[in-house]
Amino acid sequence: MITSAPQNDTPVDVVVCTQSHQRLLLLEECVAAILAELALGQLFVVVDHNELLLDELGELYGEIDRVTVLANASERGLSGSRNTGLSTGDSPIVCFIDDDAVLRPGWYRALANAFSEKRLIGVGGLVSARFLTENHTPRSQPRWMPKAQYWALGCDYPQLPKPGAEIRNPIGAAMALRRKVLTRDSSQEFSSALGRVGEGTAGGEETELFLRLRRDLPDGIVRRISGFHVDHAVLPSRTRLSYLLRRAFGEGRSKAALSGLPHTDFSSERGHLWQTVASLNPVGLVMLLATGLGFLSGRQLCVSSGTDSSGHRPLMSVIVCTDAKGNYLADTVSSVLVNHSGPELELIIVDNSTHTGTVEKLLAPTLLLDDPRVRVVHAPEPGLSRARNVGVNAACSEILAFTDDDATVAKDWSRRIWDSFDQDTWCVTGRTTGLTTESGTGLWFEQSGGFDKGEQRRVWRLDSPEVPALFPYPAGCFGSGNNMAFRKQALIRIGGFAEELGAGRATRGGEDLDAFRSIILAGGSIVYEPQAHVVHRHRATSAALHRQMYGYGTGMAASLGRCLLDSPTHSLAILAGVPRGVRIFLDRRVHGRSPVHDRPPASLIAVEAAGYLTGFPLLLAVLVRDSYQAIKA
Repeated sequence: MITSAPQNDTPVDVVVCTQSHQRLLLLEECVAAILAELALGQLFVVVDHNELLLDELGELYGEIDRVTVLANASERGLSGSRNTGLSTGDSPIVCFIDDDAVLRPGWYRALANAFSEKRLIGVGGLVSARFLTENHTPRSQPRWMPKAQYWALGCDYPQLPKPGAEIRNPIGAAMALRRKVLTRDSSQEFSSALGRVGEGTAGGEETELFLRLRRDLPDGIVRRISGFHVDHAVLPSRTRLSYLLRRAFGEGRSKAALSGLPHTDFSSERGHLWQTVASLNPVGLVMLLATGLGFLSGRQLCVSSGTDSSGHRPLMSVIVCTDAKGNYLADTVSSVLVNHSGPELELIIVDNSTHTGTVEKLLAPTLLLDDPRVRVVHAPEPGLSRARNVGVNAACSEILAFTDDDATVAKDWSRRIWDSFDQDTWCVTGRTTGLTTESGTGLWFEQSGGFDKGEQRRVWRLDSPEVPALFPYPAGCFGSGNNMAFRKQALIRIGGFAEELGAGRATRGGEDLDAFRSIILAGGSIVYEPQAHVVHRHRATSAALHRQMYGYGTGMAASLGRCLLDSPTHSLAILAGVPRGVRIFLDRRVHGRSPVHDRPPASLIAVEAAGYLTGFPLLLAVLVRDSYQAIKA
């Protein structure tokens, strides 16, 4: 698994990430302590999207051979900065130190000695709180703050394992890894879906990375060691209760993100939770409440990077999720295979039925499963988003296309999607039309909005001209979930499909809209390609259509609620747009341009409106249930 153990003269690369002039004096102390002992290796100072600071540090350290100052070449934030530093060096040990942390003497030899243990994949250092005034002179620690809450300062706290013990993950202020385990493939890096950005308080990227490494390298060990020790600066601004509550809320958000991953282990957090409750310390209890609110409102990270051990990677994966209750799955699968042209393809059928083997029995007479391109994976937990995320994690390709089990794809559908991806495209959607739309429920559905986005190709970005009202929040203009494709890295970036949304959950829908919106808000682009055509079987009965329209109302409201919980900026924009959104709904549904005799029945409009009213409460109910299950598990 791991190469021979390093000797004491093994080079060490040190990565220090920085983004603000406010920490310049602390950074200079940090660099001086590193260079005092860095005998072999290189120090990389990564500046996170701050050109003035980059120039200043370039002048300050440009003449020192062992120091390289470089700009973050990835996404803004700590994860992108760390990945930039990681990709630059080549020493067998890579060490990460915060820009406001100062290494104590002896750190270099302690690292070299620790990594002589062949099974060791990473270490965490000791992180002592160094309380400073705003002028960087020493000050006493706050008496009102219990040491059990020093985790909020990014420092050691009493509940941590003793030095020498195995740990789940280190504190990010002082950690080191064997480079070999990080560069085995491109997926082994810090997740861009996590990590602090600017002055944000949500982190978790080092926890997720170590959890993933432990999953992929079950024989690997991570230890906490004593000789690798930093003093972490804590200025007065970080010992104000307002900061601690924001930090606790951000920590809750981070843990919520991690809770969606199958390799997550919350055993240490549960232990700390009950110790805090038992202590009856008011500061700890208030911070615990803030953490809980962050966890409740946070967005789960449901897909992650992983290593494909098969060695074979088709260029495109088509994912079809099914609960095996309909009658058209065989038609869907057959249409994908028969009408395929273009890149090598795999077709993943995600069985979201309650009984294992249902899909195999359903398709056995058709012989479709004999095709080597087809495989079935199982997702026993109900919910379309959960099933889609299972498909994403199972897929071997970079381009992932989705259609529904009640739809058929047209000739060259896969090739049209493939050809629409260029280096800047995160997502492609296609045109979806109904099988029967001339009368009855099919016509009513189309008049209520339908799936069809027209014949004109369009590229959507956050700065696109001529956008619809309230753009990009309603997100219906981008496409629909029965005809969409993503870069896998884009789905990883946004955390996958929100599992609190979608069919099979109380919210009933909205997961596709949420994914489209998240991509646009993250700076990505969506291409609508009408020649990538899918035909959908609309609901055949009035009762089924009424249920569908209620679900579209709840899904839209719940997806907007999900976005509202994500960011104060989004909250203000969405709440400000509610009155206009109501007017648009009434204008399109009640005062539509269709002849009166062709308009959908008033009951259809009423159930959709009821869905809008109940969508957000349903979302909150799902979040409470999922949070309880995650903590209990």
